[in-house]
Amino acid sequence: MAHISPHVSTIIFDIGDVLFTWSAETPTSLSPRTIRDITSSPTWGRYECGKLTQEECYQLVASERGLDPDEVERAFQYARDSLKPSNDFYAFIRSLKDRHPNLRIFAMSNISGPDYEALRTKDADWSMFDDIFPSYASGTRKPNLGFYQHVLRETGSDPRFTVFVDDKAENVLAARSVGLHGIVFDRVEAVRQALLHLVDDPVQRATKYLQDHAGRMDSITDTGLVIGDNFAQLLIYELTNQRQLVELVESPSDGKWNFFRNRPALTTAEYPYDMDTTSIGLTVLQCDSDIANLVMDEMLLYLDEDGIVQVW
Repeated sequence: MAHISPHVSTIIFDIGDVLFTWSAETPTSLSPRTIRDITSSPTWGRYECGKLTQEECYQLVASERGLDPDEVERAFQYARDSLKPSNDFYAFIRSLKDRHPNLRIFAMSNISGPDYEALRTKDADWSMFDDIFPSYASGTRKPNLGFYQHVLRETGSDPRFTVFVDDKAENVLAARSVGLHGIVFDRVEAVRQALLHLVDDPVQRATKYLQDHAGRMDSITDTGLVIGDNFAQLLIYELTNQRQLVELVESPSDGKWNFFRNRPALTTAEYPYDMDTTSIGLTVLQCDSDIANLVMDEMLLYLDEDGIVQVW
């Protein structure tokens, strides 16, 4: 089993729009934009810090926007009901935890008491968290630095070895300002890769990749064209010394190597043996010295007027 990287011992996740999705679309008179504006308001911030009750909050935001408090309550009940765990991402986090039993997983969220109670009724893998820190219980919220410091203090985490993941850039920037490694949750796959790089042993991950793709590690252009070449295969062999990982078309008895294993791509239909591939082929495979000397003698025939050896 891969050991945990000494650089990361703890990951702290935001909950809303990271571990859970929700919808601001409701069958009420409140538009999604109005709902999101309310959740970004100072009044809502006080609610998430536990300084207002639900009734007080709904009354205030309704008064501030000329809305019906009952309609506000209905809208947010629909939004609350729409909360769903991001099961694929939950499974990914669980896989990290299973591979690294000493990895600690926490969550910290800007959330009111009533919303947190509703959240905990949802069918999610709550057992993978070592602890959860809702803002209403802490009396402060992101991006206030005090919230991050509170969580670090309560968990005994060293910010140098702790990763924070949140969908809001301002929250990630605040986390970085207290020494945390911050990741903005934008594209799920990019976040997964970033966490894997931080948590998994990079050498073991690379070794597994090489083994899983043995004989299938061709060069690929940015347009998706596969180039079946000897050159990259020889480089891989040189670095790993594992012949089973690469697919090579051996040189003929004269010791010369062609860049391509089969049909040339992005060049002429016939491609000559070239000195770059030949040089690395003779070096990596440690050919007979007599053959190497003959090849080097021939290379010296291909000099330009400045005495520079040509590629072919």
